[in-house]
Amino acid sequence: MNANIPSTGTGYWQLLQGSGHFADSTDAKTVVTDLGYGENIFRWIIEYADCRTESDISVYSQAATPYAGENDVTYSDSYQLNAANPGRLDGYWTVLGKASEVVFEDSTDFHTVVSNLSQGVNTLRWYIKTEDCLVYDEVSITYKVMPEAGFSADYEEGCYPLTVRFTDESISATQFSWDFGDGTTSTIRSPQHTYQLPGNYQVTLTVPGPDGQTSKETKFITVYDHPTASFDAAPQLVYLPEDKVHFINRSNGGASFSWSFGDGTVSDEKNPIHLYTNEGFFTVTLKVWNEHGCETDTVKESFIEARRGGFIIFPNTFAPRADVTGINSIYGVNSTFRPVYQDVETFHFQLFNRWGQLLFETDDINVGWDGSFNGTIAPEGIYTWIAKGKFVSGKEYTKSGQVLILK
Repeated sequence: MNANIPSTGTGYWQLLQGSGHFADSTDAKTVVTDLGYGENIFRWIIEYADCRTESDISVYSQAATPYAGENDVTYSDSYQLNAANPGRLDGYWTVLGKASEVVFEDSTDFHTVVSNLSQGVNTLRWYIKTEDCLVYDEVSITYKVMPEAGFSADYEEGCYPLTVRFTDESISATQFSWDFGDGTTSTIRSPQHTYQLPGNYQVTLTVPGPDGQTSKETKFITVYDHPTASFDAAPQLVYLPEDKVHFINRSNGGASFSWSFGDGTVSDEKNPIHLYTNEGFFTVTLKVWNEHGCETDTVKESFIEARRGGFIIFPNTFAPRADVTGINSIYGVNSTFRPVYQDVETFHFQLFNRWGQLLFETDDINVGWDGSFNGTIAPEGIYTWIAKGKFVSGKEYTKSGQVLILK
């Protein structure tokens, strides 16, 4: 400032408009700092006795004070800039040096986003434009490239024990930390791991970056349980050719089944019934699959025994003749009522008329009924019979039925 020094009295400065800071408000030649942008009006006042004189001076300032923000570090190639608001003045961003490829979302916005930063230091300049002046401030944004964790798994689900090959697909990673989710870890780049128990496992790959930063990738591995295979059968001792085996499936968690009966035949029924045709001991195998394709099997050695049990078959009609001893045949009309048989050890036979009267009885399987009772051929009609005994295999039998006498 350059006011007149009072010869008498005292003088002092006063701010009327704008802004400014006096180094010494009583010094006519003082310095004013922190001028506001545009017109700043100051008054020099001299007071003596009861009098006062004053004079005003206008100081125009076009000096703006730009602020580009604090220097910072980013681990992404984009960054939110934070310059000071220039108010009614115009501002814009530029970039210096090797970071010339950066892209501003809006280069005239003090609070814009810059992207495509170069690795290392990126120096950005924030300009403020006045009527006759162009001022700026600079900020340095250091971009430290982070590795990007990534991996693939050859299986993401399966039956235990499940062996999974993990393949690293990270970008810019040199160190690897695997957590397989079952309490085990690895630092191998592309490890292989076997899950021994069913469950859902969260697998995480962590790769370290600068300044203690890390990048992570997570996937889930589902390991399925196996079903249980179990069965029973009744009876386990069968006699050929009539007895059938009923297999009882006691498996848990099964969706499909495969039986092997040990005689070259198979079945996919849940509870099959099987007829053996040959004598011997047979090993039975049951395989069980659940809905995920997990398999379990069980084998019972020499589980079923098949013995030849004999048979006895009676005709259902015959035509008795008093003067002919007929040859018994199940394929035609017989003149004597007796069975076709094999391997019969004991035999007891009874025949009754419709009133329950016993007409014929024998323990000799080769002696048939000739149709007579008390020396007379029985009348035409239906008669009831019952046969009991034991085969040579030891199996007992009871047969009953009806026979039609034809005349």
